[in-house]
Amino acid sequence: MLLLRSSIRTDIDASNMFGHRPPMINIALSLMMLAGFALIIGAIIMVRRDGWTRKPLLMLVLAGIMFANVAIWAVPNERGVAPAEAVGE
Repeated sequence: MLLLRSSIRTDIDASNMFGHRPPMINIALSLMMLAGFALIIGAIIMVRRDGWTRKPLLMLVLAGIMFANVAIWAVPNERGVAPAEAVGE
């Protein structure tokens, strides 16, 4: 037990564990990606069942908007800093 306690690092900051982002940002971006994939799958199912109507098209547009929003927050700019990383500053 003594060996285990000495090997635990206490100097780890939460921002270092999650890629210099607050953990809530990672959860939000992950949920947006999952919701985007669910919208695409749902739109494909609706197209196969009912044909091309307004709802599947709007679902695909919304999925594209969500993916673009995640890309805006997650992709680094020319300075190498993603907007999601600068939230905590």
